[in-house]
Amino acid sequence: MSIEETYLPCVGFEGLYEVSNLGNVRSVDRVLRINRKGTQYQVFYPSMLISIRVSSCGYCTVAFQKDGKGSTQLVHRLVAQAFIPNSENKRTVNHKDGNKRNNNLSNLEWMTHGENIRHALDNGLSNPNTSAWEAAGQLACCKPVKILETGQCFISSNECSRFLKEKPSFVDRIISRTPDGYSTKLDLHFVRISMKDYNDAISGAVELPPETATAVSKLNRGLYIAQYVSELLKLANVLHPVQSVIELLDLRTAQLQVL
Repeated sequence: MSIEETYLPCVGFEGLYEVSNLGNVRSVDRVLRINRKGTQYQVFYPSMLISIRVSSCGYCTVAFQKDGKGSTQLVHRLVAQAFIPNSENKRTVNHKDGNKRNNNLSNLEWMTHGENIRHALDNGLSNPNTSAWEAAGQLACCKPVKILETGQCFISSNECSRFLKEKPSFVDRIISRTPDGYSTKLDLHFVRISMKDYNDAISGAVELPPETATAVSKLNRGLYIAQYVSELLKLANVLHPVQSVIELLDLRTAQLQVL
C-alpha cells in the first residue's frame, strides 16, 4: 500500500519551502516584486520540487534562498524538524536503516550523538575493527568542538552554532579568526577536540540546567580556570547528581580564591 505524501513548512523557512514525509522538498507559490530601470513588476513563481544533491558525507541536501542569502540544508533534518516531536531536545537525526539517502519519515528518529554512534556500531554501519571514536569520525565531516566554560561537546562547529541559536558558520569563524577561540558576544571559549576526546565526553555526558551553565560561564575566564571546571564536571558526573553541581561550583570558587 502506497503512503500518502504530506507536506509541512520547513522550520525556519515558513512561507518559502515545504518538506514531505517522503523526503521531497518544494518551494511555495509566491509573488515577487522586481524593480527594473525604475519600473516595478510582479512575477509569479509557482511551487516546484527542489533539486536534491548528495554531499561529500553522503547526505541529501537542498539549496535554499531567504532574504537574499543562500544556505544549504540537510533533507533528513528538515523532515525530522517538521514531522517528529523532539521534547528531549536531542540534536542528531538518525537513519534507522543506515541509508543516508532514505529520508522517509518512518526511517528517521531523534538521537543524541552518543546514541547515534552506538547505533552505527551495533548495526554494522561502521567498520567493526575501528574504535567508537573512529566510528564517530565516519559520521561527520567536521572536527568536534568543545565549549570550555560549560564542558559541552558537539560533533561539529555547525552543530554547536545551531545549539547556540547562531548562524551555522558562527563558531567556525570564532575559532578561525581569534587566537583563543573567544567570543565576546557570548563570553565563551570554543576549541576543537579530537574524535576520541569527543566520544569520551559524550559517553558520560551530563545535561546541565541553564543556571548551572551560567554559573560555569561566570566562573571561568581562561584556560587555567577552565581546567578546574573540567575536573569539576567529571567529579559531578561520577559522584554527584546534577542538582548538586552549583554547590560544588561554590566550593571550587572558594578554592580558586585561595590560589
